[in-house]
Amino acid sequence: MSVNWDDIRILLAVARSGSLSRAAARLEIDQSTVSRRLSALESALGAKLFKRSHVGLVLTETGAAILQHATEVEGTVGQIIEQAAAPDAGPSGLVRLITNAWILRRLSQTMLPAFMQTYPEIALRLLAKAPSAPIRSDATISLWFEAPPHNGDIARPLGAVPFALYHRKDHDPDQLNWVSFYDEDAPDRAPLRHLRKLGHAAETLPLTASDADLVHVLIAQGAGKGFLPRCMGDPDPTLVALADGPHSFSRILYLHTHPDLQETPRVRALSRALHDQFAAVFLPRPAQ
Repeated sequence: MSVNWDDIRILLAVARSGSLSRAAARLEIDQSTVSRRLSALESALGAKLFKRSHVGLVLTETGAAILQHATEVEGTVGQIIEQAAAPDAGPSGLVRLITNAWILRRLSQTMLPAFMQTYPEIALRLLAKAPSAPIRSDATISLWFEAPPHNGDIARPLGAVPFALYHRKDHDPDQLNWVSFYDEDAPDRAPLRHLRKLGHAAETLPLTASDADLVHVLIAQGAGKGFLPRCMGDPDPTLVALADGPHSFSRILYLHTHPDLQETPRVRALSRALHDQFAAVFLPRPAQ
């Protein structure tokens, strides 16, 4: 039995995308090539690796078992290639950073430009939405608040991000309705959970949005009052913060990585930078 590593890459791409066409686009090759190589791999292994379903191609039991080993090999090969590079070249390769849109914007405004200058051989791909395929690929870091880790990832706390209640400074907060972040996939998370403690249920809120940036815009336009990260709300001169007692809380931001990839130089470099720059990115600046 002879197995070509390029055919294993086909297996990984099809498993992660769920179709031959998406796998071909991912690998930048023809769909016919993907189909031919996948058939060759199944013939070499003497086993069917995928079956069709209403959601696309899904792994057979044999395919799932082989995929687990293939991902481990992929991680090892990636570490070998990266660590074998010239020592003076520094970390290199693609890192996918997945988190909320407002966090990506905040990182882009603060630490990421300097990070890219320090590590010119690292390519960053910023994703505001987790890919539909649940299987990890490449080197990936994700940043989430209460979300539990998935697919074998581990979660480590970066730090506590403080939130406060804001309203437009020329508006009476007692006359304003509430504006809130709302995640339909996880409605029990902050800040909605904190609003419930104040006696406001989700169904009573007239205006909700899927990202803190949208909430910020709505508050700044006088559409309502609501909770924002202080690193976002404090610098806005049009807003007034109520940051005491029931009007404030903090959320722990976690860094999620897969244990097979967390020690690769490029992932380690970005993880270290996120830890080192956490206060500069997410904590309010002290009053002058």
